[in-house]
Amino acid sequence: MKKRFKLLAVLMMLTLGFTLTGCSTYTSHGKGTMMIEHNDLDDAFYTFSTFDGTKVLKIKASSGDKMKYTGALDKGNVTVYYDNGGGKKELFTVGAGESVDSTLEGLEKGDVNLIIETDGEASEGKFTFEIMAVE
Repeated sequence: MKKRFKLLAVLMMLTLGFTLTGCSTYTSHGKGTMMIEHNDLDDAFYTFSTFDGTKVLKIKASSGDKMKYTGALDKGNVTVYYDNGGGKKELFTVGAGESVDSTLEGLEKGDVNLIIETDGEASEGKFTFEIMAVE
């Protein structure tokens, strides 16, 4: 009886361990209105009427690719971070009435996590990201 219990406990721990290792490092959370998102392999966008929280998008890059990105906001403050295998780094910050249109070069092959974080409630935001292959 004790052997079966020990075996069952070990199997449950292994199953739990394998399940948890599949979880993403970053998670989305928050509240908002009129939120629209698109998340494909090589492009993503996120728009909202109001949002307070964190939104995570994921796209894939090949070695040396570029990422074109834009961001605009009517009210509030938003910081966008990215993680391309080397930890979370700030990509840009946009405040009330501001916009950004730029390109990030030299991506590594693999997932590019895009983390959109508000500082309190933000409104009328639009953020786009697109992988562009280097020729």
